[in-house]
Amino acid sequence: MKNLLTCLMLLVITGCWAQVNKFEAGDFGIRYGVIFNGSAYQGLTLSGMVTANIEVGCGINIAYSKSQTSSTNNTEVQEFVNGSYIEVLGASTNQNHSSTINTSLTPFVFYHFSIKNNLDIYTGPGLIVGTGSHTLLSSNDNTTQATNYYYDNYSKTKYPIGYQVGGGWNIGGQYFFYKRLALGVQASVGVAYSSTDGYVQTFYRVTNSGSGNQNNPNNVSSAGTAPYINRGLSLTTASSIGVNLTFYLARKAKAAKQAKTL
Repeated sequence: MKNLLTCLMLLVITGCWAQVNKFEAGDFGIRYGVIFNGSAYQGLTLSGMVTANIEVGCGINIAYSKSQTSSTNNTEVQEFVNGSYIEVLGASTNQNHSSTINTSLTPFVFYHFSIKNNLDIYTGPGLIVGTGSHTLLSSNDNTTQATNYYYDNYSKTKYPIGYQVGGGWNIGGQYFFYKRLALGVQASVGVAYSSTDGYVQTFYRVTNSGSGNQNNPNNVSSAGTAPYINRGLSLTTASSIGVNLTFYLARKAKAAKQAKTL
């Protein structure tokens, strides 16, 4: 991140006197960015230059992730044989799974300051509407195995999806290193209200087997639902900093006019 910012500054210093490669009124902007907000996620922004200084658009951010961790360790298992316990070498395995989602739409209005070179500075308000960051599912599976011994403890929880609304202020800068193509950084600071109101679904299962497992065949399973409510106001959820690449498409009318002139 530090090296990227240094490269951007060098581009600005060495190229401010070059031919102006900026957008014009009526251009359509496509911006791809990587946003850092506690974690990194990718986003796409579509916009239009209403005037030479005012840009109106909306960002689209969709992030879905799945994670899995697993660990296995040797362990001593007490088996019940002929009325007494004996210790045997076994293996204990623990597996964790989870999936999360984070989606948002971020409409905005930016004002671009008039600078007569390839450096562009802009600022303006923005809104945020979406799901926010939610854990959809989490599960844990703990298994112990040895000769004539098996034990499995499994649990799974499914969570409801909520919503997030908020707003804030944006400030950014970009450098047009090629015709209508710019590399820049943008920071956003704001507040967001999030709410999740629904039901949690839970599942639990215990499995015992093997002649050395005294609890065999006592197996247990259960499933149920429970109310789940989570609400909060956050200063950091809507705050982020990102690195982006933007390309502005010229209007067809302008392109036709230029071709006619030639």
